[in-house]
Amino acid sequence: MNIEHVALWTDDLDELVYFYVTYFGATFGSNYNDFACGFESQFLNFRSGARLEIMKTSPIKLECSKPGAQRMD
Repeated sequence: MNIEHVALWTDDLDELVYFYVTYFGATFGSNYNDFACGFESQFLNFRSGARLEIMKTSPIKLECSKPGAQRMD
């Protein structure tokens, strides 16, 4: 089995990209924007070959939980 990439939702795309670039040495290309749907994403590439997609959307509001909270949806 090969996982091509993993994706995470965020409410601050630039801040999360900066975090992975600064602390994990990730590199990135251009943003993908679908203005009609309110969707934006950024792929991060790591030296190991792993890829992480950071995504943001305006139609869906993210639900914040307290640190350490456990949830199942």
